[in-house]
Amino acid sequence: MITNSNMLESKRIKTQDEEYHKVIYTGDQGKYKLKFEQYYLIRNNKAYILTLTCEKEKFVNYTDDGESILNSFVVK
Repeated sequence: MITNSNMLESKRIKTQDEEYHKVIYTGDQGKYKLKFEQYYLIRNNKAYILTLTCEKEKFVNYTDDGESILNSFVVK
């Protein structure tokens, strides 16, 4: 349902506790111009996707808090 998508970043992240793939992209959903940050994790044959979504122009205002929230998740 996202049109005019554009990949901005795609990279593998390794920390002491986790390994995941981080993707940042933009796209339109109807009249909304959006920016997404997603973390993809695979644990025990299950895929998990965490997503931060904001209006494109406001994304920078939420990046720090959004990444803090995304990084707070733990797969048990």
